[in-house]
Amino acid sequence: MVIYMQLSTITLDRAEPDKLYTVTEIRTEPAMTRRLRELGLIPGTDISLRRTNWGGAISSYMIRGAQIAFRRETAKRIAVSEHFSGRADNEP
Repeated sequence: MVIYMQLSTITLDRAEPDKLYTVTEIRTEPAMTRRLRELGLIPGTDISLRRTNWGGAISSYMIRGAQIAFRRETAKRIAVSEHFSGRADNEP
């Protein structure tokens, strides 16, 4: 059995590569929130950082099997929580 524990909340711009996060809150203006929802980004969605360009102004993320890029300003308005995957009952 795999157990997932939610850890502290951070903004998406502070995410580390290849770690799994879950969106907890989106704090953008209504038009951007609507666009993000159209892309499948809603609270509860799993997301992970794939790449950041030189200087960190734009980063790409995996969301529902698609790679999508956001500017740092947008990523700062998306709250996520990191997940830690552990095994219970000493299962392999």
